[in-house]
Amino acid sequence: MHVITCDQLSCLGATHGNERGQINLAQKTNPSPFTHAAQAHSLASNRKDLIVFENLLRSLLVVGVGLLLGMFVSFAAHAQCAPGTTMYYSPTNAYCGPDPNYRPPQQAPQRPAEVWQDRYGAMFVDVPKGALGAAGGKTSRLAAEQAALADCKARGGGMQADSLVPE
Repeated sequence: MHVITCDQLSCLGATHGNERGQINLAQKTNPSPFTHAAQAHSLASNRKDLIVFENLLRSLLVVGVGLLLGMFVSFAAHAQCAPGTTMYYSPTNAYCGPDPNYRPPQQAPQRPAEVWQDRYGAMFVDVPKGALGAAGGKTSRLAAEQAALADCKARGGGMQADSLVPE
């Protein structure tokens, strides 16, 4: 005698024997001549269901990848707008337009234009006595020459000192 034991969920309505849910196969007296055909049909039906399920999963995978790519392309298109513009969407396309919330960056205050001051220098030499006098950073040419002549005289030069700066 063959006994199949099942739990309460899988054998609902099939507890013909005892309280534990055992089914006595010896009690089944009239097997149907269509039993083998029904089992074969059941297996074929399960295979078809499995193929349909696999195709459904593939379709969902393709749709998911498509959505991810669509989001990436959308973000990439948004990144192509220039500063001060934003992406606007219409039913047929997307375009860049002015951004009402854009505030241009603050510019540093400009420094006043530089004004160069004129400065002068001069050199005097007394060749016979070998004395050289120089002056620089003066505000006028005359002041530079006077300071260079005074420096030449202080180094032993005399009245024969000549200016080395052409006139």
